[in-house]
Amino acid sequence: MISRIWYKFLNNLGKWPCDRNMKSIEIFDGLYGKGLDIGHDGEYTFKSDNITRLNIHPGNNIDVVYDGGIIPFEDKTFDKILLRCVLEHVNDPESLLKEASRILKENGVMVIEVPFINPVHAAPIDNFRFTPNGLKIILINQKLQIDSIFYTEDHNWAIKWLLWQRLKESNEIGLKYLLKFIFLKYFINPLFLRSRTPDEKNFAQFGCIVKKVNYT
Repeated sequence: MISRIWYKFLNNLGKWPCDRNMKSIEIFDGLYGKGLDIGHDGEYTFKSDNITRLNIHPGNNIDVVYDGGIIPFEDKTFDKILLRCVLEHVNDPESLLKEASRILKENGVMVIEVPFINPVHAAPIDNFRFTPNGLKIILINQKLQIDSIFYTEDHNWAIKWLLWQRLKESNEIGLKYLLKFIFLKYFINPLFLRSRTPDEKNFAQFGCIVKKVNYT
């Protein structure tokens, strides 16, 4: 009984406060028109009620479940599309972008967020990392053009995640685990890993506002 209580205490104490930046969601939610959130994970809600939430798995607040291939909507259905931390988890990002471009209206807007520096997560389905220029190259092939770039997480955010993941994977429990956690959370983090405003030289994750263009 005591061991179970101790384990529960340490497990709850050990939840790393590595909060996610919500900027891409806020930008998408503030755009006008009918929207589609591809890969919605159920962890956030929208102010707008004109948004369809799509995923390959059924779950909390998922409106449409699809097979990961053809997105089940007609061409030029949506004014805006959100792809938040999705492209790194698919086998063929260009195919997904092609489908997203197909169902996006002319002059529609896509909000995309992707990782640059992240530990492997959701393994084994964690396939890619991106730079702004690398993402730009694959977007151009799908008649999509980056209008602006924003940065959502800094280097220290990624370091905290890496350190915390290493600690969680140590398979330790008890006083040694607790001391490591206290050292990391209350000494390393406040003194050396304070979050800074991410920018083009200090980012672990970034987003972009993408417009569908008609190349002639």
